[in-house]
Amino acid sequence: MKSALRIALVVALVLIVQQMVLGSSIITMPTADVAPPGLINLAAYVVDFNDLPDPPLAPSGMNVYIAYAAIAENLELEANVYDQKDGFDTLTFFNLTYKVVEATATRPQISVGVKNVLGETLGNGDVAPNDNPTYFVTAFKVLSAPAPGEPFKPIVRIHAGLGNNLHEGLFGGIQAMVTPQIGLALLNDAEQTLISAAFKPSANSPTFKAGTLGDHRWFGIDYDLKF
Repeated sequence: MKSALRIALVVALVLIVQQMVLGSSIITMPTADVAPPGLINLAAYVVDFNDLPDPPLAPSGMNVYIAYAAIAENLELEANVYDQKDGFDTLTFFNLTYKVVEATATRPQISVGVKNVLGETLGNGDVAPNDNPTYFVTAFKVLSAPAPGEPFKPIVRIHAGLGNNLHEGLFGGIQAMVTPQIGLALLNDAEQTLISAAFKPSANSPTFKAGTLGDHRWFGIDYDLKF
């Protein structure tokens, strides 16, 4: 009986971890989340750099395109394209995240990773050019979640990590699924604070997202392809 209950709790926690992605919108902060096998996530966002100098000194905003998927057991590859407006360079870079410890009902999930694996030159109107990879270790812990068979109640996770370069020092935050359709997040990536809200009308629908990143406003959509 204890083994069956333990298995049920672990399965429920895995489902919660996958569902919680809807609250973590346009995350610039590395997290311990790793895509499960058979899932590809595609996302597109519009970011408004409303606080920067007007062009040609800085771009007025950018379109962001992100795709991630598992490429091996516990290993996720993420591709990012930052299409900056007003003639500024388009930035393309890749991230890798490896899950070292899987979350259970009692322990956090822990992952390590590299952002900008190939060392592409990154930078925009408020970020100085930088061509160095960023290394990080990060974890999350589910603090509140319904037990198997219980009615829904808000699900809360905390994130914490340590990195260098683009994420120098400590970073982290809190993420919540307040209803089965609505997620919220408050995160800091060691440079900027992200505030986001997400709405997923049904299990098979896209997720609609909006929020702020530092002083910038953004909105977007993502969709999970399952095979």
